[in-house]
Amino acid sequence: MAPTTIAFTSIKLKCYSNTTLTSFEKNVIHFPEVMECYRITGVADFLLKIAIRDVEAYDTFLNTRLATLPNIGSVITTFVLVETRRP
Repeated sequence: MAPTTIAFTSIKLKCYSNTTLTSFEKNVIHFPEVMECYRITGVADFLLKIAIRDVEAYDTFLNTRLATLPNIGSVITTFVLVETRRP
């Protein structure tokens, strides 16, 4: 089944250096669910755009892929309800 749900996930690393930031980026972008990965400023270090089938598939992604990466301090996810695009 094709992905029908989009989630934006903010990731804060436990500690960071150029090595840990680069390592996270290189690892996370290989997950097929991750459409985009942004290194950001503010409370989180990264913002991921994730395409999954549904909330249950996100739970599986979180537990079997994302949570396996080292140095993750916190994960906050927001699910898209409606997408509005420019005409």
